[in-house]
Amino acid sequence: MKTIQEFIDLLKALVDQATSAKTIKWLKAYIQLLEGLSEKELTTAQKESIQVKLNELIDAKEIRITNYKYLKKSYYSFTSFLQKEYAFVSKGYYTGLYMSLGLSLGMSFGMIIGIPFDVTNGITFGLLFGMLFGMTIGIILGNLQDGIAQKENRVLNN
Repeated sequence: MKTIQEFIDLLKALVDQATSAKTIKWLKAYIQLLEGLSEKELTTAQKESIQVKLNELIDAKEIRITNYKYLKKSYYSFTSFLQKEYAFVSKGYYTGLYMSLGLSLGMSFGMIIGIPFDVTNGITFGLLFGMLFGMTIGIILGNLQDGIAQKENRVLNN
C-alpha cells in the first residue's frame, strides 16, 4: 500500500508524461489536494483509511490514470469520501450551500409576504426583497460556518 507522499510522487511523474491539457489540470488538482491533506494532522487510522481509498481509485487503474475523465471522476469521488468520512470541506463550501438555501427560502417567504400587498407588484417586490434578504443571511451564516471549519482545520486546499 502506497503512502500519500508516494501518490504525490506518482502523480507528479504522470504530469510529465501527460499530453492533454485537461489531464495535466486534473493531475495538478489531485497533487494540490494530496499535498494539502498531507500537511494536516491525521491519526494513523485516518491515514491508513485514506491510503486504502487512494489505492482503490488510483493504483488499480494506474494505466487509465492519464484519461482525464476517469481522473476527474476519481478526484470527485475522493473529495466526496473525505467529506463523508472526515467532514473535510472545500473552501467556501458552506457559503455556497447556505447562500442557495437562503435564496430558496427567501424567495418563498418573499412571495408569501408580497401577495397581501398586491398580486402583481407585491409578488415581484416580495420575491426581489426575499431573495436579497435570504441570500444575505445565507452568505453571513455560510461565512460563519466556513470560519468554524477553518479553525477546526477541516478545509481542503483544492
